[in-house]
Order: sequence, then structure tokens, then C-alpha cells
Amino acid sequence: MPTATYIALANTTLTGSVSGVTFSSIPATYRDLVLVINGTSNSDNRAFYIRFNGTSPDVDTAMVYTSNNTSATDAGLYFVTDTTQFNAIINVMDYSATDKHKTVLFRTNRNAATVMMSAGRWASTNAVTSMTIDRSGFTLQSGTTLALYGIIS
Repeated sequence: MPTATYIALANTTLTGSVSGVTFSSIPATYRDLVLVINGTSNSDNRAFYIRFNGTSPDVDTAMVYTSNNTSATDAGLYFVTDTTQFNAIINVMDYSATDKHKTVLFRTNRNAATVMMSAGRWASTNAVTSMTIDRSGFTLQSGTTLALYGIIS
């Protein structure tokens, strides 16, 4: 069985506070994507949304984001942040496939005592060409790092 290899596609270290980060022009040459985020936000327990190809973080008329961690106020694909330190790993399976929906796995720790895992789905057969992490009214803080990898096997 081949060993999966991580290929660095983009690395960013924030030099100021931002409400969103977009990775665009993602090549369709890998099997999966992995986004690793290490940093802080300006508010505890805030959900930052994942959007693909510029679509709405909750629901738009053509494509639906669903997750097992949805609630009335935080529907869609998201991870939760912390003001002291958080780490998030987001896996997007078969992101370049045009014959299936995209499965997304989230692992986040918000502090030393809280670890969260969840799964979600982007109900679209479009290949993922861009990924945006954002939350209106909240920010990722200076020093936060984001690294996007393509996975080959």
C-alpha cells in the first residue's frame, strides 16, 4: 500500500488580525486536501466557517453544507476557536472529484481541556478550487499560521 505524501500548496502566517483567509487556484492534481491552522482568535468558542468556491457558509440554493455539529445558530462546516490557543486540522476528501459530494473531517482543540471532532459534507459535485475560512465580526489574530497541503497516495 502506498504511503500518503503531503505536498505544501500554501503557507500563511498572519501579520495582523483578519476576519477571513482564502486559498484560491487550488490545483485539481491531488486526492485530498488538509488544512492545518494554529493560532488564536479575538473571541472564545467562535465558529469559523469553511466555504468552497465562494459559496455561502450555510446554505445557498444550489449547494448545501451539512455537519453533525450543526445547531440553529451555527449551521454549516466550521471549526471552533479560542483566545489562548487553538489547533485545527481540516481534511477534505476527494476534493477534485466531479462525481461525488465532498466529505470534510474537523479536529479542533480550543484549550488544554477541550478537543472536538466532527464530520460534514459539501453537497456539490464541483471540484474544490478555492477554500475560504471566515466569520463576520470575529478575527484570527496576528501570528496564526495556516498551511494547506495536497495529499497524494
